[in-house]
Amino acid sequence: NVDKWVDRVVGYAKSQAAHTQTDHQMWAVGNDFQYQNAVHYYHNLDKLIHHVNKNGTINIFYSTPTAYTEAKNKAGAVWEVRQDDIFPLADGPHQYWSGYFTSRPALKKQVRLA
Repeated sequence: NVDKWVDRVVGYAKSQAAHTQTDHQMWAVGNDFQYQNAVHYYHNLDKLIHHVNKNGTINIFYSTPTAYTEAKNKAGAVWEVRQDDIFPLADGPHQYWSGYFTSRPALKKQVRLA
């Protein structure tokens, strides 16, 4: 089972590498309710990271958005400057979904007029 998961992660990383300008990728982990048993979740994630790195094809590790951004900037790539609107949605205290309405222009307009 471990080899199957390692192959999946390596495959995903190689697929994503075709769509990014540097060797650095950020993978957000989890989703709603994923951390109800955080000890179990991170224990399994630690094992997966260990076995993927043992494989030697790619190197994965826990990081921060700051470290990721610094690594991307050090790579010296030229980045596109975006001018489009990323109107944020707040659906609870300290809960923001930025970019939520960007693919729904009619709804975005209704929110602005409300």
